[in-house]
Amino acid sequence: MKVSIQAYANTISRLTEKLEEIGSSVDPFFQELKKAGQLGTVDEMDQSRLKEIKKQFQVATDQYRALEKMVWNAKVPAKLIGKHQLLKRYLREYANQCQKWLMQ
Repeated sequence: MKVSIQAYANTISRLTEKLEEIGSSVDPFFQELKKAGQLGTVDEMDQSRLKEIKKQFQVATDQYRALEKMVWNAKVPAKLIGKHQLLKRYLREYANQCQKWLMQ
């Protein structure tokens, strides 16, 4: 069965929108943590606040995992299979790194 490039483009468009939504939702927490890191005050942060930040990153990571499944199940036009394989690998690697950070 031939897969249209337009159908695949729609899938990639949905993926991009979702990635942007997730990033926007977790960015305030990332910025707070980044600022504390730059100031060297992460160790001084309230533990309940750090717990909330980690919770929000876990939610984002879980959403990345759901997107990963969407990408793995996508129908891909033959001429884009190589690039799609890279996309799958990079999305998995990104989700893995997010999860790794949460375990620290």
